[in-house]
Amino acid sequence: MDYLLSAIKFWIDEWDIDGIRFDAADCLTDDFIKRVHNFTRSMKPDFWLMGEIIHGNYAHWANPEMFDCVTNYQCYKGIYSSHNDRNYFEIAHSIEYQLGQYGNVYMYNFLDNHDVVRLASVLRNPDHIECCYTMMYMMYGVPSVYYGSEFGIKGEKGHGADADLPLRPCIELDMPEQNEKLLKHISALGAIRMSIPAVQTGSYAKMDLKNQTFLFKREKDGDVVYVALNISDGDYTFRFNTKYQKIADRLSGRQFNVNGGNAEITVPKNCSMILVDSELAPNMPEEKPIEAAKPVEAVKPSEQPAAPAPAQENKVSCVTPAADKGNGVKSLGVPDGRKPVLGGHYKHFKGGNYVLLNVAKDHETCESIAVYMCIDGKPNIWARPLDMFLEDIDDHGVRKARFEYIAD
Repeated sequence: MDYLLSAIKFWIDEWDIDGIRFDAADCLTDDFIKRVHNFTRSMKPDFWLMGEIIHGNYAHWANPEMFDCVTNYQCYKGIYSSHNDRNYFEIAHSIEYQLGQYGNVYMYNFLDNHDVVRLASVLRNPDHIECCYTMMYMMYGVPSVYYGSEFGIKGEKGHGADADLPLRPCIELDMPEQNEKLLKHISALGAIRMSIPAVQTGSYAKMDLKNQTFLFKREKDGDVVYVALNISDGDYTFRFNTKYQKIADRLSGRQFNVNGGNAEITVPKNCSMILVDSELAPNMPEEKPIEAAKPVEAVKPSEQPAAPAPAQENKVSCVTPAADKGNGVKSLGVPDGRKPVLGGHYKHFKGGNYVLLNVAKDHETCESIAVYMCIDGKPNIWARPLDMFLEDIDDHGVRKARFEYIAD
């Protein structure tokens, strides 16, 4: 135990982590979990502990002395199964059971993960996928999205020792069939959830439940949010009482009048709405399609030459040379054909060995950023513009690569 706690202390001291997920947490002793809880709280009062629990009474592990939350496999099954069977009674029962059984335990909700079939593969009707995410984001607990599923990628378990590999692919920078509509929907759900406390920690109440339609509300400090889902074969009109004079759908921006406290909201088939007081809804801009950032092409190590071509044969591309960076070093641009090698070993022109971990996108400018790690001594992680990482430089009259590719 002391050794494991010293490892946790290292990660908090060195990397300032804020939480830990424990795999197969039902295999740990209660005493150990309690000791980890007390130890981490002594270092960070808000440190977060999550346990992977599949079956059993979740309150046994998630309580004030042990984990803050556990993986919500009960509602994971309930969400996709409700949509496959067109039976919202199943997920409604699971939600009410958990609220009654576990009270305010904040579950870790998910629709797929590294151990189960991807949602896009398990759903019988792909048109139900957006309603699944609306349900997960609007129900009690913390929502999570498994990497790649925001693009609607598929993945089914294989066989044998490598059965889980199809669920854990290496995501290519250029995905041929990514679902931009789903990505936009999930992004909107995230923005809505962050802006409305009622759907974060508010109360839950069922309002209108049928096999293929479901209306429930979340409420906190007098603010009410109505969540409407329709997976029937046609439009469905929800009729309910509300204190608001006018309400708006935060997903589409549509406004609806309320007559004498009676609302009638028609939801198209295979759609969902998140209805709020129209005075609290922001002015919705005209919808524009998402413009995907152009991916940077990366190559496999086997496709990259082991050593750069002689300097006199390198052709400099039309990348505008940067200004003099000082110390006698000038940019000569990125030679034609030079591409980043993810996982590749590079040597800096001043010495030092690095591994290129990934190519990221700057959130504000969409500029491609090289993320790389030093493998000499302390493993510091660095980032710089990709063009700068790949460029040739003039080092006191000698042309050389700023980072020379060595091998994978």
